[in-house]
Amino acid sequence: MADRYCRNCGHELAEDDRFCPNCGRPIHEAAHVPTPEADIPVPPPPQPGEGADSSEFQLSPVSKIVAALLFIILVVIVLAALAGGSGGGNGGGESGESFHQKPAEKPAKAEDSGETFTKENYAQLVSDPDAHEGAKVDVTGQVFTSPEILEGDTAFQIFVDPENGELNTAVLAEGTDLGLEMDDYVHVVGTVTGSMEGENAFGGTVSAVAVAASKIEPVSAVAAVDPAQETVEVGRTLTDQGFSITLKKIEFGEETTRAYVSAYNGTNTLAYFSDYDTKIIQGSRQIDQETAYDYDVKAPQSELNAGVRTEGVVTFGKADSSQPMEVRFEWSSDNYNVTSNPIVFEIANGELSESATGSGAEVSEASLIQAVEDYYQAADREDWAYTYEHLDSQTQAIFTEEEWAKKNEWFADTYPAPLSTLDVQVNGFASDPVVSVTVYRAFTDGTSQTRNTFFLIEDGGWKHRFGQEEIDSFLPDASYEEFVAAQ
Repeated sequence: MADRYCRNCGHELAEDDRFCPNCGRPIHEAAHVPTPEADIPVPPPPQPGEGADSSEFQLSPVSKIVAALLFIILVVIVLAALAGGSGGGNGGGESGESFHQKPAEKPAKAEDSGETFTKENYAQLVSDPDAHEGAKVDVTGQVFTSPEILEGDTAFQIFVDPENGELNTAVLAEGTDLGLEMDDYVHVVGTVTGSMEGENAFGGTVSAVAVAASKIEPVSAVAAVDPAQETVEVGRTLTDQGFSITLKKIEFGEETTRAYVSAYNGTNTLAYFSDYDTKIIQGSRQIDQETAYDYDVKAPQSELNAGVRTEGVVTFGKADSSQPMEVRFEWSSDNYNVTSNPIVFEIANGELSESATGSGAEVSEASLIQAVEDYYQAADREDWAYTYEHLDSQTQAIFTEEEWAKKNEWFADTYPAPLSTLDVQVNGFASDPVVSVTVYRAFTDGTSQTRNTFFLIEDGGWKHRFGQEEIDSFLPDASYEEFVAAQ
């Protein structure tokens, strides 16, 4: 076989070389066969319209890797040049490889070109940064080098297209306390100062957009990769046999839908929250839970001991925010005698449907406060049947309905002033198995009373459970006569 040589640097090529080991050029661009008898044909470079956009700077996959490695190795050199550092033409670095900015010195404030580049048109800027010097940049990207401090400024590089590891940009920002780390996502607003060019370890040329930042703002991975186009605030809790799900909000992105949830195991045994079985139903369409590989979110814990709470985000495919939907959660109990039911939130017009709240009772703080107010207003109007019906089974068990009515009537006759104001404070979470509340009552005669008591969900609604203070007042083991004598 005839010898082959690189057209770019003249280096001799081996038979199986796909890239020049000296300068990094692809073989189809660099191979030169001095004799017509070459037995390995050299393909021509791709032409415009044949799988490549001629208006955008393109690299082969291996070249992209080489370029990325170069940027990581030379970030200090690259951005020292942007900062106007000196040191033998390499920005004070020690690698001895050149990396040149145009212009070479730290530029004066570039004249506003009137252009603005975002992710949508950033490829046009990357293709010729120098032609757009002075343009505004407003992009979000992922930091792929360790930020460096250069003469009181912070220098780092980002991929504006982190999903594909493309659209490299060298950023220089004022200050040293930005708090950035490699792999962080950041929102950058600034001005194009030109391009950064350098030679990689093989002599190949790589380049990046150079930006002087006027604003640096760390953002979450979700906001960077698939920002919410619409958010529905739900803030409601449903429960099934003591197991509660709070649906805080739903975010609708361009690619995914995210449900922010809290789950609480209020049963007395181990329970399982199957977030991977969660589904969104819209008409005849089912949208399953799916793992978001483009950004990291905290998933809720799946195995919950009694009394344990977990929070996290359940991610789905794209749902239509304008259409009614069911968000269906599954759970199960370690107790084989318990048959769990799905907990289903029905969302319509951006709100939880009041007519269908799924398999469980509503367990929101608002519904709890309303239940407490209803209970004490019933007591004020001396509706003892209502108050007895709204005692929990544990409290009902220590009173007959007749005893309950007689003892409450005694209090009403002894302290006859009507209720003036009523305030309720919830101590803890409405989804706790037993919720502590403090009730503040003021009466028309100027007296007031503060009572600490408890409410819980039972038989599909809020019920009142006596605390020790109330037990001591009502004396459930005493007859009515003993009760009156003890007051």
